[in-house]
Amino acid sequence: MAAAFVQGKSAVAVGPVSVIAPTFNSAVALGELICVQVGWRESGGLTRTIASVVGGTGNTYTSQTAFDVGGTLRMQTWWVINQHNAAHTITVTMSGSVSDRINCYISTASGVAATSPHLDDATGSTSSGSSCNSGDVITDADGAILFSQVMVTVNRTYTQPTGYTGIGSALSRGWAGYREVDPAATYSAIWNWTGGSTGAIAMHNAFRAEPPAPPAAANRILNILASRGINRGLN
Repeated sequence: MAAAFVQGKSAVAVGPVSVIAPTFNSAVALGELICVQVGWRESGGLTRTIASVVGGTGNTYTSQTAFDVGGTLRMQTWWVINQHNAAHTITVTMSGSVSDRINCYISTASGVAATSPHLDDATGSTSSGSSCNSGDVITDADGAILFSQVMVTVNRTYTQPTGYTGIGSALSRGWAGYREVDPAATYSAIWNWTGGSTGAIAMHNAFRAEPPAPPAAANRILNILASRGINRGLN
């Protein structure tokens, strides 16, 4: 079963702020991946972390590594395989008030492996320029869905990486996108922007697709019996 994007939304909270809580437009189905990408900027220096991500009864979110750049930008991804079939508000609570802003992108995807879905993550940064590579991620033979996010120090207009589609609306200091892929390969996500040179950080995550289901047990038994019958007839 191929992994497929279902829905997504972007939100921003301008500081000082400690909570951001976007809501999906439609109910999240049981078994769908929920991916929460968060980026924040503290103009006076990074002091805050994500204290919790909550959304959907019975859901316990897993966090990936938080990445920093330039002492002011930080980015982290959280995810869960949904266990509650309902509309979801995703509430991200910081360890304290963030001085500048929090960018948040929430997405759901179907066809993602229920066990050990996270394949790989990577990050990239630049102190100046008009592009940023969020790093290479590696997928396996069953296919995957990729998520990437970028955040910059000043307002810019963005171009999505090759093969990616935007999640929600572009925010003034960042954007996120997704890409569905089939072959096992190494993928990069290079973000570009216009409006001048600036520092940036970008993150990349890959989630594996659910492997194809094996033949039903009854079919396997019938195949074995048929094979034995053919063999006996030939003997």
